[in-house]
Amino acid sequence: MSFLVLFLLMFIAWHYWNNSRKNKILQDKEAHHRALLESTAAIPWELDLSTWLFTYVGPQIEKVSGYKPEEWYAKNFWVDHLYPADKDKSVSFCSEATSRHEDHEFEYRFIKKDGSTMWIRDTVQVIVDDGKPVALRGFMFDISKQKNEQEQQRKIELHLAEAQNIAHVGSWELDIVSGELQWSNETFRIFEIDSTLLKPSYENFLNIIHPDDRNRVNQAYKESLENKSPYSIEHRLLMPDGRIKLVNEKCDTEYDNNGNPVRSFGTVQDITDRKRTDDAIKTIASTVASTSGDDFYQELVTNMAEMFDADYAFIGLLDEVDPLVINTYVVYGQGKIIPNVSYSLIGSPCKNVVGKTACAYPNHVQELFPEDKFLAAMNVVSYIGLPLYSSDGTALGIVVILDSKPMKNTTEMEEVLKIFVARTEAELERKKSSEIIQKLSLAVEQSPNIIIITNAKGHIEYVNPAFTESTGYSRDDVLNKNPSIIQSGEMSEDFYKQLWQTIQSGKTWSGEFYNKRSNGELYWDEAKISPIKNSRGQITHYLGIQSDITDKKQIEQKLRRSQKMDALGKLTGGIAHDYNNMLNVILGYTELLNMVIGTDGTNDKVVEYIQEIQHATERGSALTKKLLAFSRQEPTQPENVNVNQLLLDTQNMLEKTLTARINLDYRLADNIWSIYIDKGDLEDAVLNLCINAMHAMPDGGDVLITTSNQKLSNHKATILNLAAGEYVQLSISDTGCGIHEDALNQVFDPFFTTKGTSGTGLGLTQVYGAVKRAKGTITVDSKLNKGTNISIYFPHMHDPNEGSLSVPEKVINQYGTESILVVDDERSICELSKNLLSSKGYQVLIADNGKTALELLENNQIDLLLSDVIMPNMDGYKLADIVRNKFPHVKIQLVSGFDDDKKRTEKDNTLSKNILQKPYTASQLFTVVRKVLDS
Repeated sequence: MSFLVLFLLMFIAWHYWNNSRKNKILQDKEAHHRALLESTAAIPWELDLSTWLFTYVGPQIEKVSGYKPEEWYAKNFWVDHLYPADKDKSVSFCSEATSRHEDHEFEYRFIKKDGSTMWIRDTVQVIVDDGKPVALRGFMFDISKQKNEQEQQRKIELHLAEAQNIAHVGSWELDIVSGELQWSNETFRIFEIDSTLLKPSYENFLNIIHPDDRNRVNQAYKESLENKSPYSIEHRLLMPDGRIKLVNEKCDTEYDNNGNPVRSFGTVQDITDRKRTDDAIKTIASTVASTSGDDFYQELVTNMAEMFDADYAFIGLLDEVDPLVINTYVVYGQGKIIPNVSYSLIGSPCKNVVGKTACAYPNHVQELFPEDKFLAAMNVVSYIGLPLYSSDGTALGIVVILDSKPMKNTTEMEEVLKIFVARTEAELERKKSSEIIQKLSLAVEQSPNIIIITNAKGHIEYVNPAFTESTGYSRDDVLNKNPSIIQSGEMSEDFYKQLWQTIQSGKTWSGEFYNKRSNGELYWDEAKISPIKNSRGQITHYLGIQSDITDKKQIEQKLRRSQKMDALGKLTGGIAHDYNNMLNVILGYTELLNMVIGTDGTNDKVVEYIQEIQHATERGSALTKKLLAFSRQEPTQPENVNVNQLLLDTQNMLEKTLTARINLDYRLADNIWSIYIDKGDLEDAVLNLCINAMHAMPDGGDVLITTSNQKLSNHKATILNLAAGEYVQLSISDTGCGIHEDALNQVFDPFFTTKGTSGTGLGLTQVYGAVKRAKGTITVDSKLNKGTNISIYFPHMHDPNEGSLSVPEKVINQYGTESILVVDDERSICELSKNLLSSKGYQVLIADNGKTALELLENNQIDLLLSDVIMPNMDGYKLADIVRNKFPHVKIQLVSGFDDDKKRTEKDNTLSKNILQKPYTASQLFTVVRKVLDS
């Protein structure tokens, strides 16, 4: 018995151990399986159908939904978190499948803890016990990423279809091996073919093409296959109803490794409307007015009236001045277009329409608006009107239908009329846009400024007529080319690099170009280049506005040259003044020394030395004369001169000077006008220019001298810095080495020379001074190795305004006893003059400034005032004016080595004409003094 009990106990213990072991193994397997499930993307779950509560949800759920598994165990958790739009459908689908004991799968959106939405695909297994569903279990999958990708793909396809529809661009693809052709929906729409009735093929495509274009298109495709190159071609389509469409077709082809074509693909774009728009813009740009708009509106109102069998239809626009007045634009009345009228909105049904909304009065409209006399006059019973608006929402007017019988179905009429209104608004907007386009087009086409439009790469897309006129290039010459076609090559690469950096950054560039015309002529442009941006801020084009400033540059250059020459003239004149004072002292004292030696009987050798000093002084005096000629201060004796006669008189001398290796040719105009100039000045100028020409042709060449009468317009005269009028042009040209551009602006400068030590640099300076004294101008045009042309313009002078007083070279009596006051800020000049005049018996007082001179005049009896012109504080003219007023009996003689160009009184001019120029000889001084005292 005890053994049996022991055995039983052992059996029970073994059985318990064995079951525990099996349970442990089972639990381990379950835990392993669960761990495997919970490590995958699939989210396991179980639900008790008796309570519709989750009994288990995998831990992955927290990562994807934000909710912890235990939060899913709440009542109605799943249903309450379904996306509202998916809730009823999802619950219904799951309940019905469960009731049928069917496993099922479905997709729905679920609201996450953060409020965002996720997509779930749920695979569900129905657990049945005793023929009844007791539980559900399954796997949830987060498919948000796939759904988003699908949605993006759907949007891309939708946008592509919309883009093709908007742009009227269809796509196609041809499998060359199988011959299968595919068309996009837009391609079917362009071809106006029902995709369900016709399968695309290359033959069907050719049949749609206009017969006259069919061979050309087919040949273009074949050549593209042979040449392995894409093509683009415009051709016509013939629609079944006889309409013609214009399309642009593009094609490219793929080839296998053996070079055989395998697939062609491309696009077809309906460009009919675009072509019509282009034609319309061209018509607008070339005409100021068009009558096509009236035809459209007349047809529109006629169609409106006939469609609704109404007596009247009109389009009315608000008066621009009075907003309570309507001016009819076009009126249809009882079968024809009738004259327009203006009427007040007050008391009219139209007042309820303009700027508001549609109004319909199907019957008895006269009773409703008794003040509207037009309704009664036209026997109107019914009325319907719709407002017109511009694209920016501004009220424009109305579209109205009136009838002598009641209207039916006004709601339907209103809907149909909306189409007419939309078309009318579009046409009015088009008309307004056309007027703007017309104005802009005319403004651009007629602009005197050069206008260039390029694409973002800098290729020219448009130039206006001013560009062609200025550059000499036609539009065809420059379209699709870079503006560098007009570059002169005179500007650095850095200049253009900086320009491009500026405009590519979105900024406007301003500056000047030195460009080249088609004939090689260089010119200056002042320009502004601005980027043109689209609505997204991207640069699509560049607009350049330029103006030719070559004339302005030439005027500025001549003005700068004139200012420089004036400044240099004053400088050299001042130098000449001081130099003449020194020469005057040297010359005067050598003459005094000569007088002393002559009386003392000093040896001949000393006399010889004195004569050398006098000779050197005379040479210095000649140099100062050249300087004074440049500064326009040298006294001259102008007269009426016939240029042709002077040239003929000097021809022999010029030929000998130029030598036999230079061929001198005259081409003188007949009946040449006279000019007013110092004949010596003109002879020197011609000689100087001819000698310069000879030096430019060391191996020989040609010198051509021409004359002509010129009538200068305001424009031409402004460029030359002259007044418009009649001029004599004297030109001297050679075939020599030319002048470098850098030296052109310096050729008239004193002491500037390109001849090295063999030139003084004063020849052209003298020419310049002579021309300016004659109130003319001089221009230089030169090209290296091609020659130089110098043109001088002298004003045509019929009669000289003033003559000049000639001073006799000798006066027999050089002695006197009169009292003379010598005034000069150079003390040495005063002493010299005193010594010279005293030697002839005169009573001489001296002063070194105007104030001292006036004091001496107050206290002494003076017969003659001999005064220098240029003095500090009080110059000679100012002193002379005071003396004339206070001491009218005193005679005046002015002396100067330089005179400025200030305006003088008439009396001052007389003094200026008779001025004694330094350096002067003793004999000249004695003669002038005696002459003034005796006058």
